[in-house]
Amino acid sequence: MLIEIARGNAANRGLIIEHTDILKYIKPGEELYRSYFGFDEKIKEHINSGRKTPSGFIGNFFINQIILDIDKGSNTFEHTINRLKDFVNRLIKEFELENNFQTWFSGTGFHIHIPNIFNFQPSNNLPNVVKVTIENYFPEVDTKPIHARGLIRVGRTINLKSHLYKIPIKESEIWFLTEEQLKGWAVGIRLNVKPIKYDTPSKIFSIIEPRAYVEPLIKVIKPNSKVTCMQHCYNSGEVFGTRHNRIIAMSSWLHREGIPLKGTIVMMKSYAPNLDSYEVEKVVTDLYLKGGYNYGCESSVMKEFCDSQCMFYKKKNYLPEIFGSEEIEKEYKLSMEKGWKETSLNLAPFFGIETEKGYWLRPGHVIGIIADTGMSKSALMQNISLQFKNFGKTLFINTEMPYEELYERFVQMEYSMTNEQVREHYIEKDASSLKHAIKHIEYIKSTPNYDGIVDLVHKLQPKILIIDVIDDISPGKDRSINNQEDMYSGIKQITRDYKCITFMVHHINKDSAIDDKGKNKSLNVHSAKGSSAFEQKCDIVIGIEGNQLTGYRTVKSLKGRSTSPFITSFYVDPNTFKYHLQKLRSE
Repeated sequence: MLIEIARGNAANRGLIIEHTDILKYIKPGEELYRSYFGFDEKIKEHINSGRKTPSGFIGNFFINQIILDIDKGSNTFEHTINRLKDFVNRLIKEFELENNFQTWFSGTGFHIHIPNIFNFQPSNNLPNVVKVTIENYFPEVDTKPIHARGLIRVGRTINLKSHLYKIPIKESEIWFLTEEQLKGWAVGIRLNVKPIKYDTPSKIFSIIEPRAYVEPLIKVIKPNSKVTCMQHCYNSGEVFGTRHNRIIAMSSWLHREGIPLKGTIVMMKSYAPNLDSYEVEKVVTDLYLKGGYNYGCESSVMKEFCDSQCMFYKKKNYLPEIFGSEEIEKEYKLSMEKGWKETSLNLAPFFGIETEKGYWLRPGHVIGIIADTGMSKSALMQNISLQFKNFGKTLFINTEMPYEELYERFVQMEYSMTNEQVREHYIEKDASSLKHAIKHIEYIKSTPNYDGIVDLVHKLQPKILIIDVIDDISPGKDRSINNQEDMYSGIKQITRDYKCITFMVHHINKDSAIDDKGKNKSLNVHSAKGSSAFEQKCDIVIGIEGNQLTGYRTVKSLKGRSTSPFITSFYVDPNTFKYHLQKLRSE
């Protein structure tokens, strides 16, 4: 397979080489690009005839790996790293690519190299097929390089804009990445990390054939500066796999702009001519009549088409509740002046983490706790609740045991009593109250739905919210909460709105519990039951491992947006359910 390379800068192109010879052209301090696609022998005739790029090439295009671009753009490093983590979660859970992809830091953003999971075959139309397919399956990536003359930066070469190198990143490093680490690694070519070799994909996905292009009768007029993103969205035309979400976003925009229902229906049918006409009309009508969708600048659809020309671009305040940087800075400064540590939890002493930085949970953080059945998940939550009794009110929602039993366990832990001792204490007529030490905890008599949780948080204003387990929470009447994935997003939004710290306890999937030899498997960030939405919405994920027949538990961090990894060992007293720190065992 032949490829085109550009040395020194992207404009210095036109050299055709065998793709296996690319390493010969890598030089320290010099930029190097290669064509996104490979070519057959006809590319030599194409270039030798005086053409500067593969544009108009009539031979066959090839692709031996797919490169997905997470572009940084004008976003912060932290935002881009979080996008990477969420995207990698999708690759592993939805596309079964665990340990079968390679992440590269490009010097600014990220390139994720994956095997040919769509079984793309050589053809002259391959660039169009690949672009449409990638846009369908991966709407969050930048597809600008995916065309006949597209170029992509070569690994181990410098990015002169940032003066950092394109370097490989291990899969295990992704979950704790920081800007400081990346820049430290990327000052050189990082030879101590070798890119992986792909295995044959375990699953092949269907390609999406591009629609035949039809020249529009009326040329698209340049969008104006008011909500420019939605104008771009409409002008881009329908893209399979994204139509429903985009129609809802555009209809919400048009509704707020005062466009009558019939007018919006006509526009949306024009936008998506291949979507069932009745389906379009129903989606738009439901939105107008029932409401419930208010898209702001931070929504995924609007972000995708964000344009600096827009009047809302600077402050990102299309909706009143969306704050710009100026307002956020004021709130941030105020929290620093008040002492942010006073409103945060430091779990380092509880977990036995020896660090001067601490292990801080801040208001707005969502922490996921995952473990197999019988691994003392509820007990861990109760121990943490008691550890921070002076922090403020805790709302403890337990769906798996009666509230009386939950109270009994709290008493056992607080006073180091067995359940028999607690019961005997309360049987006595003149028994003293034991509730004082746990009066900061609020209990729920029955399992609430999502609406119920919203009402409880609004009413009680807890500092800590514990949902044990999140699997058992069902949607209420809120039309935006239709499934478990929506639930996680909703809980995260509640956590931010009410500035509490939320723990979501979740079961693991069967495949993550026991291996084919009957031994307990080590947990990772992808072990949670269901889709990848759970770990995507959690700022921190903590796993509990151990043997159900013993009280020994290993607690370890599996993901942290702004925290360092840790692993620690506990012994859970079966009589009191108290967690006691242990030295890590060598077994």
